[in-house]
Amino acid sequence: MKPSTAIAAAMPTGALILMSALTGHPVLAGDASRQHSTAADAAIASFCQQAQEVVSRTSHPFTLEHYTDFAAFARSKAHINPPAIRQYTWYEDEAQTRPAMVSCKLKSADHLNMVFGDGTAGPDGRCQDMNRLTLAQVIERLGERADFAVTLDPHEDVMRGNEGGSVGPAWLAPYVMIEQTGPDSLLLRSKGFRVDFGDPRFAASAEEFRGIHYCHLIAPGYLERLLTGEAEAGRSYGVNVSALEQ
Repeated sequence: MKPSTAIAAAMPTGALILMSALTGHPVLAGDASRQHSTAADAAIASFCQQAQEVVSRTSHPFTLEHYTDFAAFARSKAHINPPAIRQYTWYEDEAQTRPAMVSCKLKSADHLNMVFGDGTAGPDGRCQDMNRLTLAQVIERLGERADFAVTLDPHEDVMRGNEGGSVGPAWLAPYVMIEQTGPDSLLLRSKGFRVDFGDPRFAASAEEFRGIHYCHLIAPGYLERLLTGEAEAGRSYGVNVSALEQ
């Protein structure tokens, strides 16, 4: 079994960073594993708040709004005044009991510093930083029951367009978040969309399209189920919304 190649990045104070090697062990599919997964699924309620802290490296408070209607989420924006971020959860099952991917519409560090003062946030990290933290926390919970090594894709593409909102539909389009690359190995990808408020290329764009950092992230419970063989990798999440303006 190869060790995970996830490398810790700078996180806000109090964020757990755990560097751990995964070693091969039989899958133990029992009550303990299901309890871990259930607890992780329940924690999804504040997931994007933690992502805001990790990705933009800030402790500034935000209101988090959850969306169950995809079209409404697709049209929504993160706001600075008052600070508000958005969350939409994709599920592994039709009954929507097992979260798989979480989409977060966050605010960028430069906009936070501009409004609330230097040092409020930053520097901006990447969406994969949140996946790295999730992986570390899942490994800590599972310990020897983790049966796969996870590599974080080092080539995260932070998408930008010629105009501030032009690549929103591309960010929402389906993609394979995690795939199995070997008998005991998984590759985890993130998908980001960032437009700094102070980027001169977007100075003519409406304010709501600027100072944003959007992320698609793996849900902790789904990652736990993957690592214990209770879920399958390779599924695509997202929706083609090319006609929808973001």
